[in-house]
Amino acid sequence: MIPLLKVAELKPVSCYCLICGPESAINMVVRLEGGKKKRKKKVYTKPKKIAHKHKKVQKAAIKYFNVDGSGKVTKLNYDCEVCQAGTFMAKHPDRYHCGKCGNMLYILKKDGTRMPIPKQNKPTVASAATAVVGKPAAKGGKKKK
Repeated sequence: MIPLLKVAELKPVSCYCLICGPESAINMVVRLEGGKKKRKKKVYTKPKKIAHKHKKVQKAAIKYFNVDGSGKVTKLNYDCEVCQAGTFMAKHPDRYHCGKCGNMLYILKKDGTRMPIPKQNKPTVASAATAVVGKPAAKGGKKKK
């Protein structure tokens, strides 16, 4: 084992009087100067969103089938025409929708026209615009003299 040498200048290995054979190994430790700086830790303003967890419903099949007194089973929901058998369509107030393939069947009135689109509980565009107008100016705007 050869003692450690501190090298100040770049010189070939033969200048340091080392006995090197054809299969000898030289271990070098080199200090790096500079390098990438450590990243600053982020400060989060909002709390993390809680992921939705699936809730298992007991006896969920009762919602999809009806059994008569004579023992005859009838389906309560529509089957999708495009997907395989047993793929039920979701029932909305004005249509049936397949979540698997996107197929949609509209519910028709007796005269053959479509049912009206149900009202949304969201605020309308006009009321949202008035709410924005009533707000005070945001920080960082023009300074008053």
